[in-house]
Amino acid sequence: MRNGNYKALWRALLKLKDRVYAGNFTDEVILPGEIKIRTRKTGSHYFLKDHEIERGPLSLDRDTERFLDLYLPFCFVHLQSDLRKYAWSTAHFAQTLDGKIATHVGHSQWIGNRENLVHAHRMRAISDAVIIGAGTLERDKPQLTVRHVPGKTPARVVIGSGDYDFSCMFDDEAPIYHISTQAPNDKRIKQIDIPTEDFDDIDCKMILVRLYEMGIKTVYIEGGSYTSSKFLEEKFLDRVQLHIAPLIVGSGISNFTLPLKDHLDQSIQFSHYEYYHMGSEIMFQGEVKH
Repeated sequence: MRNGNYKALWRALLKLKDRVYAGNFTDEVILPGEIKIRTRKTGSHYFLKDHEIERGPLSLDRDTERFLDLYLPFCFVHLQSDLRKYAWSTAHFAQTLDGKIATHVGHSQWIGNRENLVHAHRMRAISDAVIIGAGTLERDKPQLTVRHVPGKTPARVVIGSGDYDFSCMFDDEAPIYHISTQAPNDKRIKQIDIPTEDFDDIDCKMILVRLYEMGIKTVYIEGGSYTSSKFLEEKFLDRVQLHIAPLIVGSGISNFTLPLKDHLDQSIQFSHYEYYHMGSEIMFQGEVKH
């Protein structure tokens, strides 16, 4: 996917998302290249029906088609959130061939390539919030901005009860939320207090419901392994993105850590999935079947 060729199309998708959020989605929206998005099935290449993006017969070059296949649905997934009253969630990892997202000491730069980095920033820009666990905050000290693409930095949400250093995020004015049992020491950090007897066993649906009530309808989970695995295990992860790098670590931190399964039919399955080129590497994207 050639990132430089799609700046205008990317900006148009962000504007489309804003229009849909504002309730201004009319029968037809025309994107660069005369690509038409309609609310009903027509001769256009893409149309919206029952809150799902589908294809029509209009011919596009392969790269443009794949670009839209990957990002266009995220302009509309909040409609699902409105139906069920909790936020839509997507998790993303850059991993090795053997499913490791870092070495045993937590080193992970750079498993993904430049294209994966740009993709991650696009996903932040098209989401209402990005979620990480406190372990990822302490280990990686991420800014969680969209500095590599046009767009607005989303709200940053950190899950973990304790006193942590958020200074890596202070260069951007986007909101910072801490899901914790104790109030933060810095006024730039806003606490989300979700009642629980055991914070390590906090209810993922309760988090998504609370965020939805705050106006956050789509979330992008960037780690770590524990946080993403918990959302997946509790069946509150809608979509999984796995960038696959040509490396074998052999030992290290796994992407997902789930309870033991005796049979393959107990495994996580996907109702729909595809593979996308990310430069010389690939990314798996699948919608989780619950």
